[in-house]
Amino acid sequence: LDDESLVVGRHHLCYFDLDRFSVINTTCGHEAGDELVAQIAKLVAQSAGSNAAAARLGGDEFALFYHDMDVESALKHVENLRGGISEHGFSCEGKSFSVTASFGLVTLGEGLGEGQENSVRGLMSAVDSACYTAKEGGRNRIETFSANNVAINRQLDAMSWVGRMDNLFDSELIQLRCQKIAPLRYDSARPHYEVLLKVQDEEGNPVSLDEFVCAAEVYGRIHDIDRHVVTKVLDFLGENHQSLGHIAGLSVNISGRSIGSVPFMSWLIERLEERPTLTYKLNFEITETAAIENLEQAVTFVRRLKQCGCNIALDDFGAGTASYTYLKSLPVDYVKIDGSFVKEIASSIYDYAVVKSVVEMGHTLGKQVVAEYVESSVILAKLKSLGVDYGQGYHIEKPMDLADLVRH
Repeated sequence: LDDESLVVGRHHLCYFDLDRFSVINTTCGHEAGDELVAQIAKLVAQSAGSNAAAARLGGDEFALFYHDMDVESALKHVENLRGGISEHGFSCEGKSFSVTASFGLVTLGEGLGEGQENSVRGLMSAVDSACYTAKEGGRNRIETFSANNVAINRQLDAMSWVGRMDNLFDSELIQLRCQKIAPLRYDSARPHYEVLLKVQDEEGNPVSLDEFVCAAEVYGRIHDIDRHVVTKVLDFLGENHQSLGHIAGLSVNISGRSIGSVPFMSWLIERLEERPTLTYKLNFEITETAAIENLEQAVTFVRRLKQCGCNIALDDFGAGTASYTYLKSLPVDYVKIDGSFVKEIASSIYDYAVVKSVVEMGHTLGKQVVAEYVESSVILAKLKSLGVDYGQGYHIEKPMDLADLVRH
């Protein structure tokens, strides 16, 4: 890559991996997955031709380097490989699986950024972003890198954040805030507080939380964020135990990826068992979407945390397609209504009916109901009239630093 003759627009790096490869590993075992990878490797070798070098990078990831050809010819080679993989198919234990792959392609010298055109890191970052954009676009397709592609640039930004995440932890640029979850039915009840993240870059500029979390999920760092938050909250509860009698507890969001992670679950249970006197003040929130993606794992997750003394809330309830069906199966303590239904409750008959039905079903099943997005006195009055147990939103209280909860 240091040879100047390479940077003339006639050399191209292709990267691809298989779509939903984990399904075969999970269904048929890793030996079957290894066999599929071996079959794909043969297809790659056969398709390479004299003007390409091919390599398996690891797992189900492959790369090809096309040299001394125009981009149209390189794309034709990649398209032939994509088609060959999708026609290949795979069978094991009497089950047939369709096999597809998503591809990224980058041409050397295509404006990767100052100082990046000839670097292996710059090329791999670009082609990986193109591949992921292909997956986001529907899988089984090819995405060619362009410095002007908005979707690819978003992925590059995400990769940049992931690379800096450890520094954000170490520099305490990931801070904890909280927002009140106020009782609406019983004035004597104590409020809960949901723990929120506030992220800044190294210059002190605010970072979009959605983009930050999305990047962490895409590149496998969301477990680290969940561990960081749980650790900080446990430390906060332990250090200020005597000064938090006025609150019922703190609610911590756990990502869907962490819910399905056995190592994360083992780590979390171990942390909670180390500090059993704090768990009664700790609530965990999981989204309905994450719960129904793997109901069995979610039920196990909820039961183990409840055994430790924690409460559980099902967040964004109503966003799923079969919410009530799953609600009966999940032993949660709270149901948080999806905010999209709450913010229009004063003007939409449909949203009013949805909130009313959630309250009735939740109470029938012995669960308390929480409404987010309480942004006005009109919304608050509607929620109280329906018997909603708790409310959360800017009309009730704006987010504040976690440290401000301490009463001396």
